[in-house]
This record gives sequence, structure tokens and C-alpha cells, in this order.
Amino acid sequence: MPVAPEKRSMAASDISLASDQVSFKKRRTDNDECTSSDSENVKSHIRDFSAPFIKDEPDNLERRARLSIFSTYPRSEQHWNEDGNLVLCAEKTLLCVHRGVLKRHTTVFCYLEEHNVLDDGHAGVQTVVTAELERLHGNPVVRVKGTLKAWEELLDALYQPYYFLKPINSSDFRRLKDLLSTATLYRFYGVRKQALSSLNKLIPTTLDAYLKNSSPVALHDLCAAIPDLYRYNAPLFLPFVYLSIISKHSHLDIPGLPSHLLSFRDKCHALSGAMEVLHQQQETSFKFFMDQRARKSVIPASACSCGITCLQRALPNMSPSTTYDPITYIMPFVSCEVYIDDLRKHFFCAGALQAMRQSHTAGREDMWERLPRCFDLGTWDELKEEQEVDNQAPTPIATNASSRRDRRVREYQEATR
Repeated sequence: MPVAPEKRSMAASDISLASDQVSFKKRRTDNDECTSSDSENVKSHIRDFSAPFIKDEPDNLERRARLSIFSTYPRSEQHWNEDGNLVLCAEKTLLCVHRGVLKRHTTVFCYLEEHNVLDDGHAGVQTVVTAELERLHGNPVVRVKGTLKAWEELLDALYQPYYFLKPINSSDFRRLKDLLSTATLYRFYGVRKQALSSLNKLIPTTLDAYLKNSSPVALHDLCAAIPDLYRYNAPLFLPFVYLSIISKHSHLDIPGLPSHLLSFRDKCHALSGAMEVLHQQQETSFKFFMDQRARKSVIPASACSCGITCLQRALPNMSPSTTYDPITYIMPFVSCEVYIDDLRKHFFCAGALQAMRQSHTAGREDMWERLPRCFDLGTWDELKEEQEVDNQAPTPIATNASSRRDRRVREYQEATR
């Protein structure tokens, strides 16, 4: 049956409309696919997909600039672990370490990820690192205090199981001092104890160790270490350091020492201590060398095999070219044997000489106990208590030892500004 012209026109119109609708749906689908693809490309450059869009404000631009700076810093040849999950920045050098290794030895880095908080190493004080942790290759970046060399020493001690079993000599003093400073600042208590124990082999804190000390540390290294011994709470070594200074330099030479070697405050401390040591050695180790009245308390009449002749005998004038005079020179722990031959030549009997030896031995022990007080440092026991304060987690209640530690550090810092 032939179709009416009107119906033929309507059918063609319907076909055209359907074709347009199919074409529109196809274009919309293509556009959706393109939009989805572009969105995925954008999201792939965003680390946190759930984070809202952040406009490039000045703070954000500054953070990007810092990250770009980090990417230009050199990496430590010794301590860049590809599988590490924490980046430390020390003196513009990057060290990639394992956070779990640090957490086993200190609590300073425990809350870094959760609260963006880093303990700064001072009793109970915490510091917010940044509002948002800076990251490098997905790992948080933390700028740390201390030298690169000190941090490499600390990481060597953490990663090398036999680090503290190596032989120690005087050339290791600077290395151990750097290790002590970083371990104290960031509360690596175990490492700090080991560092102090190793330093104790180089710096004697007992009379027996002092007399057997065969590998003395260079004096300029000891002088340079004084500020760190105060700052990082190692006061037990200070009496020996000051004694080394006044034994090497006379009271006339100490004021002229370079200021970079010894501060004005330390010069005053050494000079006042020198006068006190000189006085105390005449009361202790070299009491037998003093006047006749003092000698009577050293040599009992029963000990003298020749009656009282030795008590009345004057001591010879000993030449400084062969032996020092304990009345003039600081020498509290020098053996009295250097005098025995001279005294024997001047007809002191064997009993009197033996009494002098016994007096000298007991006097040296007494002198060693008095040594810290000569430099206004307290007693050996007080210094030991202060030093042990930083060998464990701080207590909420201040103790006498911690109060003395804080006062000593504060007074030294104020005097050396």
C-alpha cells in the first residue's frame, strides 16, 4: 500500500532524531571517558588521594622550595639505606635510616609520624616539627642538631654490633666526644653509657687509673672538650682536665693561652684551682717535705732508727734541674721515689725514709679525694650522681643531682657568653 506523503515525512524525521540521540550519547560517553582519564592523570600526581585541593599559597610554595633543596643535598656514603623509612638532615647531608632501629634506643622519634612531634632532647620538652611533615621519596625528613660526623658515629654505634669492642687509644677521643654529645642530646641512653665508659679509659677518674694512664690525650683536645663536658653532662672528667692544664702550664702562662683554646672563665677556674692544688699537696702527698713541725707528724720517733736526728735534720735544697720542688711546682701525684736517693745521701735513716713513703702514699689518696673541690666542682660522688642523671629517662620530680646539673650548665653558659 502506498504511504501517504505526510507519514513518510514523519518517519524520516523520527529516524533523524534517533540518529542524533545516538550520536549525542556517544559524544557524551567519549567526553566522560576523557574526563575520567584526565582526572586519573591528575590524581596520580597527588600523594594523598583523600586530601582536598590545596592552592599554591606562599607557605605551600615555600615547602615545595624546601623539598627541592632537599633533593639537591648529597647523601651520606656510609648511611643511606635504600630500604630506610626516615631521612635525617645533618649539616646539609642526608642520611636514610630505619626508624625502628632508632626507636629501640630512644623515644625521641616515636611520635614523629602520629603527632608531628619530635623530642629535642631536653628534659620533657617537645617540639612540633612542622604542620605537615616534609617528605623525600615518601619518607619524612627531619633536620637534626649536631655535626654530620657525630651522627655518622652514632649510627655506626647503632648498626655495628662490635663498635664498642674495638681497641681505644688517645686518637679516638674526639670521636667518642662527638658520640657522647649526640647520644645525650637525643637520649640514646645505652649509647651514652657506652661512650662514657670508653672515655673513662682515656680520662682517669680514679687515682689508680691516673697512675696507670699510659696514653694521655693531647692537651689541646682536652681544652677544646671543656664546653661539651659541661653542656652534655660529663663533669666527672673535669678535674683531670683542669689538673692537666695547670700541670702543663704555669700560673704565668695560663692567662696568655689563646681564647679559642681556653675561655676566660676556664682560665680563671684553672688559676684559682692551681693555687688550691699547690696548697693541698703540701698538706697531703708532700707533707713530709714541709717544715720540721709537719715532719714530726709524718715520722714518729719510734720509726726513726737513729733516734730523733732525722726529725731535726733540714731537708736539702734540691735543684729544679734534677727534681721539682713541691713547694713551688704543682705535682701532687708525682712519686716520692725521685727524692729518696737525695734524702738518703743526706743521712736520713731507712726508718725515716719508709715513714715518708707511707705518708706520701696515703697523702696521694687524700689529695685525689680533694681534687674536685680544688676546682670548685664538688666531690667525686656528687659529680658521679650528676653524670648519671642523663643515663636514664628524666623523672618528673627534680632531684638534687639534676638540680646541680642544671645549675652547673646554666652558670657555665652565662659565664662564657
